[in-house]
Amino acid sequence: MEYQRVTISGQAIVVAFDMCSSSNIIEDLTKTKNVQPLTTFLGALKQYLATEQRTTTQFDPYKFTGDGWLLLFPGNTDGTRLLRFLENLCLYFAVQFQRTLLPHLSHKPALVGITFGIEKGELIPMIMSGQQEYVGRAINVACRLQAAVKD
Repeated sequence: MEYQRVTISGQAIVVAFDMCSSSNIIEDLTKTKNVQPLTTFLGALKQYLATEQRTTTQFDPYKFTGDGWLLLFPGNTDGTRLLRFLENLCLYFAVQFQRTLLPHLSHKPALVGITFGIEKGELIPMIMSGQQEYVGRAINVACRLQAAVKD
């Protein structure tokens, strides 16, 4: 199942999320020459997002960032619905981590989970090299907030 592309124009809610301890997890799996569990895990997470996008709430899974995503929601998205979506994402992440990644790690990372940065603001859609792209302060702020949570 693939994503449905949703064009966002004007006000948007930007959710940046990353996987905690991803560098340590990748290093651990690389040392044992067994990175397939990470591929399986990220593929399952992508499928979960695609399913949620079709059944729960409208959003554009704008960018995969290597260990997380930038998700763009219409500016009028209900806050309660968005919070429920993020809570369910965290629960799904925890279950999938236990099933697909943890059994293959030599040690459990100190931090397991997802960090979020969320901001609402104006986004400007544009096409660059045939791809839908966006610029706007809300993307920058959401990414910076997400990164600050790690600190």
